[in-house]
Amino acid sequence: MATFTNLYHASDILRFVLANKVAPAPVNGVLANIPPEAIGNKEEIRVSLLWVNEHADHKNDGYVRNPDGTTTPPPTTLSLFYLVTTYGDGPSQNADGAHRLLGEVIRVFSAEPTLTLPLLGGPAGNSGQGKLNITLVPTSPEVMEKVFSPLQIRHRPFALFEVWPVQLKSLLPVGPAGAMVAPGGVTLEGPTATPPPTLSAAVPTMAAEQSFVRLEGNFPEPVTSIRVGSQVIGAFTTLDAEHSLRFQLPVAVKPGVARVTVYANKQASQPIELLVQPSGTWSLQAHSSLKHSAAAALVLLGQGLTSADRLYFWPASGIFDPSDVHWFAKTGSNATSISIAATGLRPGIYRVSARIDLGVGKPKQFTPFILLEIIP
Repeated sequence: MATFTNLYHASDILRFVLANKVAPAPVNGVLANIPPEAIGNKEEIRVSLLWVNEHADHKNDGYVRNPDGTTTPPPTTLSLFYLVTTYGDGPSQNADGAHRLLGEVIRVFSAEPTLTLPLLGGPAGNSGQGKLNITLVPTSPEVMEKVFSPLQIRHRPFALFEVWPVQLKSLLPVGPAGAMVAPGGVTLEGPTATPPPTLSAAVPTMAAEQSFVRLEGNFPEPVTSIRVGSQVIGAFTTLDAEHSLRFQLPVAVKPGVARVTVYANKQASQPIELLVQPSGTWSLQAHSSLKHSAAAALVLLGQGLTSADRLYFWPASGIFDPSDVHWFAKTGSNATSISIAATGLRPGIYRVSARIDLGVGKPKQFTPFILLEIIP
């Protein structure tokens, strides 16, 4: 959009562009005026405003609200139609000057069909701001007759251009300031949709029957129940209201793949799978808390731990160097527990696994890992 405070300024832009781009320039210059009745023999270009229409595609805008709350009346959006006529005879009395100038006019506007206003070094005092399009209008004998008959002038070389969109600023007064909207805009209050809970992991991924399992996920609303297979569990421990739960596998859940789902009232998560192993399988169960102090002895519960001799710790974020893996010899163990002193272990979230020593000549085995955050 190109905005103006004076309609003549749009005509003056066309005159200025032609006066500076047509080379060599016409002897009599470029005038923004009606075509002369007599056809002169000196080179000249006339830019004549024929008619004005409301722009076909862009109707008038609405009121613009200003930062201080006042409202500015909208501009009027127009299409302007200009008749460009050229004049000039050569030494042989042929209209070679008029034809040359017409070709130059078309060449100038074809090379630069969109003008960005204000022009660099443009006419002084011109109010034009924005983008101004200049389009050559196709003509025919009928169009030519409708152009020249009302003017009652003899035919001369011409081209018809549409100049658009031209917006004339309104002279209506600025509207009074209204009530301002509070920072942040208008907020509609009422019922909102709460996203359902999501599960990301069951830890450990393989658990012996009746073991404790930790569920990791995102819980926008408090979890009200857990379903494992066909069993609904209402009694569980909330380790972190938004991310972690701990529950015990019911007696009715037998070995095999079980689908685990959590519920927040009537909203359910997508299920994840948990492999349930027979009772007594080497395994650690989820710790009763998220964090453990490295200064205190660590006792982990599980099943089949009689032959466990070490606990291994490595960062939950991944192993980037062999030194990231730490192990501690047991200070005690039985079938359902193993204890160590984790002195010197740096703070962080670790995966923890117990090593099972089956005796000389037999490969060492490891339990599925659990998660535990170590704090000072």
